[in-house]
Amino acid sequence: MSSRSNTLTLLCFDFDGTIVDSMPLLEKNAIGVFKTYFNLPQTSARRAYRLSTGLPFEQQVEIIFPEVSVSIKKEAVRIFENLKILSMLTAPLFPEVLQVFNTLKKRHYKIAISSSSKISDIRAYCKRNMVVKSVDHILGYRPGFEKGRDHFNFLLKKEGIGKEKICFIGDSLNDMRRAKQEGIYFVGRIGPMFKKSDFKESKVIKNLDELLQLL
Repeated sequence: MSSRSNTLTLLCFDFDGTIVDSMPLLEKNAIGVFKTYFNLPQTSARRAYRLSTGLPFEQQVEIIFPEVSVSIKKEAVRIFENLKILSMLTAPLFPEVLQVFNTLKKRHYKIAISSSSKISDIRAYCKRNMVVKSVDHILGYRPGFEKGRDHFNFLLKKEGIGKEKICFIGDSLNDMRRAKQEGIYFVGRIGPMFKKSDFKESKVIKNLDELLQLL
C-alpha cells in the first residue's frame, strides 16, 4: 500500500464492526428476528446475515426473503432497527479508535464515516463517544443515499478529489465489493465474521493501529 498511500488524502471508515465493536450483538439480534418472523433455523440465519451484512437491514431482508409479505418484512425491519438503537447505547468503540483518528488528523488526513444506519443515530453515537470532533464527514443511510457509490460520490464532490485519493476501510464482503465496484481502494478489517482469505486480494488489518503502519 505504500505507493498508493502517498496519494491518499481521505480515509473513509465503515461504522459497525470497523470502528464500533457491535457486530456480535447485531448478528444475535438479526438471528433472533430471522427465526421469529421468517422461521429460519439459527445456522441458516447466521449464514444469511453474514453474507448480506454491510447492506441496510431492509435490503438484507428483501434479498433473503423476497417472497415474504411486505407487512411481515416491514415489522421485522422495525423490530431490528429498534434493537439496533438499543445496541448503540452499549456497543463500545474499539479501544484504538480515538488515538488512531487523532494520529491521522495530525498526519493531515481527512476522515469520513460511512454507515448503513440512519445518520441521526450515527451522529448521536459519535457525539456521545467523542468521535465527532475528529471526523470531517459522517454519512448515514436514507433511501437513495447509501454506503457505496452514493457516499463515495458525495465525498469526491465535497472534497474536490479523485477516486485515487480515497481509501475505504470496512469489515464485510459487501464493503469490499462496493469499494471495488467504484474503483476505491479497500482495506478489510478482520473480525468475528470474516477472515483474511475472505477478503481475497485486499489488504487486511486486525485492528486500526495496523492501518497506521500501512500508511
